[in-house]
Amino acid sequence: MNINHRHFVLILVSIITLIVVCTAYFFIYKQTIVQADHYASANFEISNEDGLRQKEADLKKVYDDTKTERDNLKLFFINEDKAVVFIEMVEKVGIDTNTKIEMGSISNTADVLKANVKVDGSWMGVMTALGLIENLPVSSVIYDLKINSSGELTKTSRLWTLTFSIEVLTNK
Repeated sequence: MNINHRHFVLILVSIITLIVVCTAYFFIYKQTIVQADHYASANFEISNEDGLRQKEADLKKVYDDTKTERDNLKLFFINEDKAVVFIEMVEKVGIDTNTKIEMGSISNTADVLKANVKVDGSWMGVMTALGLIENLPVSSVIYDLKINSSGELTKTSRLWTLTFSIEVLTNK
């Protein structure tokens, strides 16, 4: 049998070439995976940044759109030193509705002015007074309403008594 040494050299060179090519392919594949992960994380960060910029633009638009409403918001609060003005507004309702209004237990705690109100008069006057007090140009909460009739007849109708508590927001 005749063995040629050139064949061994060619086979050895082709095996070494195959090993080098496979190794190069493996390293290129791994580098491509790392690069793809880096590309995906960069795209994610870019999309997050775009989303944050869009949210910021939306918030600026809401801020600009509500500027006049925010300026008017202070009108719904009563300054702590202007509590007398609120009391006078409630008493003026009594004059306007021809009812007798008494305010008692007035206290100012924790940014809230609290008072107990008693309204005496005709049914229409008492209900009108309640509606006007509810619609005063301040942010208020009316609770613990009680209405009853004294049974006393006046010249035109029965005397009604309405008692309730009211809380009004204040600011300093």
